[in-house]
Amino acid sequence: MPPLALLAPRYWPTWLMMVPFTVLPYMPWRLQYACGRRIGRLARRLARRRRAITEANLAQCFPELSAAERERLLHEHFDALGIGLIETALCWWAPDWRLRSRMETEGFEHLQQAKETGRGIILLTGHFTPLELGGRLLNMHHPIIAVYRPHENPVIDYLMRKRRNANIERAIGNRDLRSMLISLRRKATVWFAPDQAYFGPRGVQAPFFGIPAPTNTASSASSVNASSRQNSRMCGSTNALARP
Repeated sequence: MPPLALLAPRYWPTWLMMVPFTVLPYMPWRLQYACGRRIGRLARRLARRRRAITEANLAQCFPELSAAERERLLHEHFDALGIGLIETALCWWAPDWRLRSRMETEGFEHLQQAKETGRGIILLTGHFTPLELGGRLLNMHHPIIAVYRPHENPVIDYLMRKRRNANIERAIGNRDLRSMLISLRRKATVWFAPDQAYFGPRGVQAPFFGIPAPTNTASSASSVNASSRQNSRMCGSTNALARP
């Protein structure tokens, strides 16, 4: 049962918005992904600020591409964002058996080798749209503790913490450094997926597509403080869940 404060009338629209996502994981795969693409295309038209940011990023990272090629990438990006929402619903509410039937994995031998060192593991991944679902699938093979950034909407933050704690070993807020270090010293696998520009005192300017970008050094600092091992991996989706 959510806290009574989250049942106030001002949060009712958020709760109502969540209802379709609890049903979507039980619909046919193709219908789920078609809905995701529709959501993404709607966002591309309505979220003008996000679209402008995406256009600027594509222009800086891929100056060699033509305007038409970058426009194609823009469309694919927003399609992936919409599908990412559907995959988040799958992560939070789909039963294990439904996900296992469409799951393919590779590279777990690297994680096993890191585990055999007898130290905690920092698992680094890119912050991509199938990340939420990737964490759920990863935890089916190897227990993980995920580091996350609290959401500004209290209802979404409540659901995010509740569903993540139900589907993985544990979720830790990104400011709870003490819990991260304790987990690493207990030889746990702590998953970082940084995606935000960081302008704090411990940040560095690292090249990204040849452009200096503010970058957080928390993962490397945690590795030193906890005597843990870092393991960098990617999780991705080829829309395999949508295939018949």
